[in-house]
Amino acid sequence: MENEHTTPRHKQGDKTTEEMNQEELLLYSINYFHESLEKRAEMIAINSRWTNRVIRSGMSGLMLIALSILFLVVIVAKQMNQVADVMVRLDQQMETLVTDIGQMEHYVDAIGGSVSTLPLIVEEISEMEKTVNKLGGHMTEISGRMDHTEVVVGEVISDIEEMDQHLNSVNHIVQGMNHSLKRVGRPFRLFNDMVPMP
Repeated sequence: MENEHTTPRHKQGDKTTEEMNQEELLLYSINYFHESLEKRAEMIAINSRWTNRVIRSGMSGLMLIALSILFLVVIVAKQMNQVADVMVRLDQQMETLVTDIGQMEHYVDAIGGSVSTLPLIVEEISEMEKTVNKLGGHMTEISGRMDHTEVVVGEVISDIEEMDQHLNSVNHIVQGMNHSLKRVGRPFRLFNDMVPMP
């Protein structure tokens, strides 16, 4: 029984299992079982560490992938919003373009109607040209008459100036007569002063 306390937890000596007695074989079995459990525990610990590392690495990778996917989703959503805005603007521009095309068709129809009246316009312009030629003759005649009128007006102005000179002469004569009358009327004025009025 003393060997139970002093025997280590492994095979003692160089004895094989055939050479061992029952106590030694029991101790050997127990020691072997403990060593197997310890090695198994060590292997489990090592496997657990490696498994934890792999799981952590996998989780980190999954987190990075999830963040990348989230980032891509945000970018794609933003770009889709921009694309939606562009599509709305494009739709508005297309509506404006359709409206402009309708107006252009209306203008083209109006131009076609106007072009159909060009022969009438040319005819009217020809008549206007004839009328302008007639007006040119009348203007030439009026210009000649205006020249004659200008000569007549010049003669009238000359006659008026001559009349003005004659009026000045008459004015001088009248002033002289007035002076003479005053001189002739002086004696009568003295006589009136001498004879009192009743």
